[in-house]
Amino acid sequence: MSRLEKLLSSRAHLCALAVVSLLVFLTGVGWGQPAQARFHQTDSTQFLWAGANQYRLWFEPKQRIAQELDAMKRANLKVLRIFLDTQNEPHEDPPSNYTFEDSIGNYHDEWLEKVDSLMVECQKRGIKMIIALANSNSPEPYERIYGIVGKYSSSEAIDAYKKRFEHFLNHKNALLDSLPWKDINDTIWAWEIMNEPGAEEKFVKIDTLTLPIAERHKIIRGFLDTLATHLKRIDPDTYVSLGIAGKAKYCGTASGDGIQTLGEIKNADIYTLHYYCDDVPRLVADLNYVRSIRKLFLVEEFGKLRGEGMDSLISYYRYVTRVCRENGIPWMFWRMGHRKDTTDWSILD
Repeated sequence: MSRLEKLLSSRAHLCALAVVSLLVFLTGVGWGQPAQARFHQTDSTQFLWAGANQYRLWFEPKQRIAQELDAMKRANLKVLRIFLDTQNEPHEDPPSNYTFEDSIGNYHDEWLEKVDSLMVECQKRGIKMIIALANSNSPEPYERIYGIVGKYSSSEAIDAYKKRFEHFLNHKNALLDSLPWKDINDTIWAWEIMNEPGAEEKFVKIDTLTLPIAERHKIIRGFLDTLATHLKRIDPDTYVSLGIAGKAKYCGTASGDGIQTLGEIKNADIYTLHYYCDDVPRLVADLNYVRSIRKLFLVEEFGKLRGEGMDSLISYYRYVTRVCRENGIPWMFWRMGHRKDTTDWSILD
C-alpha cells in the first residue's frame, strides 16, 4: 500500500484525518526570509510543496486542532489555509456561528485571539499559514450594505476593506510576545485578499447584458489591484495571494476571475486556481502566463465529494497531484474537516 493510501485510509486515531502526502520542496526555499528574498520564479525555477484547507480550524476544539495539525505534520503538509469570515453553518461539527465583523468597522477580537492560539500550534509544528482576510461566499456585511457589485466597486466598501485589513494585520498576538500579525513572518506565509472574489453565485448570475464579462473582470481587477497594493504597504515582507478560483475559464461561468483576462496585479505574489473543472491544457497555459509575469501559481483548492468513497478520493487525488507534480505546481486540497454529512468536499474519518 502506498504512503498516500495509508494516509487516506488510516483509522489509527479516533477522529483521525485521512490526508494526502506532501510533494517535497524541490529548491530549498527559506521560509523565514522577507518575501522579496524567498520568492524568485522563472520558467525554470519553481518550488514545490503541498498543504491543506481547513478554513475554520481555529474554531475547532483544542484536541481536534492538535489531531489535524499533527496529521498535517506527519504527511509533511507545509501550509494551512484559513478564512477570517462570517459563518452560520449548522451542518458543521461543531456548528459554525461566528463573525469577525458583524457590521462595518465592528470587529470581534475574541475570534482573532482564537486564531492567535492556532498560530502558536502551527508554529510548534513548522506549518505555515495562508490567511484569507475575507470570503465572497459568506454573509459578510459588505454585500448587505453595498450590494453584490458595490462590495467590489464602491469606494466606501474599498475603504472599509482597507480598515478591516489594517485591523487584522495590526492585531497583536499576546501568545507570541505581543507581535502584530504583520510581523509574524515565520508562520504567516501569505495574506489572501479574499476567497473566490467575483465567483460567488449571486455575482455569476447577474445577467451578462446588465454586467458584461469584460466589465466583471475590470471590477475584480480594480478590487484586487487596490487591496494588493494596500496590503503590501502595510506588510511588504509577506506574500499577497489573490484567492481567485479561475471559474470564468475552467468552468465556463460568468465570473470575473479568468487568470489571463485579469492580467498582472502588480503587488500580488500568488495567483490561485480552485481546480474543480478539469482542463489541463488551460492549466498549463495559465501557469506559463503567471510564470511569464514572475508570479507564483498555486492550485489552492481541489477535491471530491466525501460520499463518493475513499477509493474515488484516492484516485482523484493521485490524478491532480500528478498533474501538479509534472508541471511544478504547489497544491492544497479541500479540505480537512468534520462535517456531519457526506455531501461535502472534505476528508475525515
